[in-house]
Amino acid sequence: MSVTPSRWWVVVNPHARGPLRNAALVGTVRAAVGGRGIVSATDNLDALDAAAVQARRTGCDAVAVVGGDGSVSRTLTAVRRAWGSDPWPALALPGGGTMNTVARGLGLRPGAVVPTVQRLLDRPPRARRGAALVVDHDRVGFLFGIGITSRFIEAYESGGRPTRLDAVRTLARAVGSALTGGPFTRWLAEPHDVVLEIDGAPAASGGWRIVMAGASPDVGLGFRPFPPAPLGDPDDTFGVFGTRSTMPELAADLVRIRAARPVPRPSAFAARAHTLVLRFAPGTAPVLQLDGDLWVGGDRVEITLGPPLTYLAPG
Repeated sequence: MSVTPSRWWVVVNPHARGPLRNAALVGTVRAAVGGRGIVSATDNLDALDAAAVQARRTGCDAVAVVGGDGSVSRTLTAVRRAWGSDPWPALALPGGGTMNTVARGLGLRPGAVVPTVQRLLDRPPRARRGAALVVDHDRVGFLFGIGITSRFIEAYESGGRPTRLDAVRTLARAVGSALTGGPFTRWLAEPHDVVLEIDGAPAASGGWRIVMAGASPDVGLGFRPFPPAPLGDPDDTFGVFGTRSTMPELAADLVRIRAARPVPRPSAFAARAHTLVLRFAPGTAPVLQLDGDLWVGGDRVEITLGPPLTYLAPG
């Protein structure tokens, strides 16, 4: 499948790893894009919303996000607000962030930013179809989580500007603490009292240590907890994974999850869904994670798939 965009919107997060390491990167990207589109360099959400409106008004039919997972989620949320129910622009993820989990999981080949952007502009990119998650009819992204996943992001980002090595260290700390029953694992593994509903039907309830939903198969560091989509069917579902397992059990299960194999425990749950609803105990104020962003949610959270997206990778 080949798609040749007529006009690009390139979004650069100036605080992402790539722009921070190369102060001239924004200017270099602007020069590369030239008259083929517009470049927005902002991490201010109001300014990003305004830039999305301008991109739509000027006929942009593709967006490239220079930044990490949080930049992708914020940009697509701005796209949803600007484009609404109209077809969304195609999506390219050339990289530039500390953790490009979504770009790698979707097979969009992130790399050195300027050469990757140049290839996207100069050659017909490779294209395939997909969709992103929409959380509570507002936020858009690819990897949602509560429990250990959101607390992992919180711990990973606690030192300031994290690196991929920090993610590996945080994982090693979690596994080590799980084996010894240390305070870090007790905080990490505090369960959520939540009821899951899939496609309108109650699915499971209890003290969940992890609940995840994903429109990308890889949740980071090569872990693939979601069941695959049925062969031969349009992939109009997303993956769901949850576990109530103890931390020592979960530490043992990581080997299976890393190998994309199912976890054969009654305390684990995996499915494909069109809609996932999470109902929390009143007043618990859960911390929710979508890609690289964290926020406090309410008693009810709904996750669906957004409209069809075209993903673009360098040709």
